[in-house]
Amino acid sequence: MKLYEEEIIEEAIIREDRFSKTPSFWIGPDENDLIQAVEILKKSNRPVIVCGWGAVLSGAGKEIFTLSEKLSIPLVFSCHAKGLVPDSYKLNAGTVGNYSCPCANQIASEADLIIYIGSGVGDQVTLNWTIPCNEVRKIQVNIDS
Repeated sequence: MKLYEEEIIEEAIIREDRFSKTPSFWIGPDENDLIQAVEILKKSNRPVIVCGWGAVLSGAGKEIFTLSEKLSIPLVFSCHAKGLVPDSYKLNAGTVGNYSCPCANQIASEADLIIYIGSGVGDQVTLNWTIPCNEVRKIQVNIDS
């Protein structure tokens, strides 16, 4: 059986790097929201950053690592975000939530501010909604929040 070879046209597939991650274009925060988040962070003594799959998809690992390093903020991760920064990084406390490291849950439990970056706040990340407690301040950074 002959397929109509003369009708098949080979076209080059063009891949544009700017469309190789999600989101393709960074969306900046509202300036007032950003100012408010910075003020909350300044008042915090024990902040923790929870990194989720959205942080991985958006390629934000380098920025999160830099923020953590400059401000000495421990990092914990959802199962899907494990590996976003090197395991050997001194402020990497591991996976938080139901499938976690006890030290990650302890650090998140003792935080006075939780910053969720690219992470939901479902039962898996929050240890069935027990971490953090309701009194803890929270900031969520997501493009769909």
